[in-house]
Amino acid sequence: WDQNGLGRNEMHDLVIDFHDDQIRGSGWDSVGSFTLQGEILTDAQVRIVKQYKNRHQVLYLGQHDGEGTIYGDWALLGDFGTFAMRPSGGFRSSTAPIIELRP
Repeated sequence: WDQNGLGRNEMHDLVIDFHDDQIRGSGWDSVGSFTLQGEILTDAQVRIVKQYKNRHQVLYLGQHDGEGTIYGDWALLGDFGTFAMRPSGGFRSSTAPIIELRP
């Protein structure tokens, strides 16, 4: 994620699970450890709430590109910026079904 005055901040150990239209995940960044909870809406739109442990929440609104990247804008108490989430080492194999996003 990018923030005015702080620049680009990476999320580490990011794990995101997709089940039906639900998104769940976790990781950590320069603010601290967090969980992700969200949903895939119509037209590949994505809404995710990042909850920092014992701290604040950040709202992420964006879209899924169908290739593994979720990108868009985040907002927190009058502050805002952009974000992109994508796997850096590729996808791990899984028995989970493939989600097909249709416009």
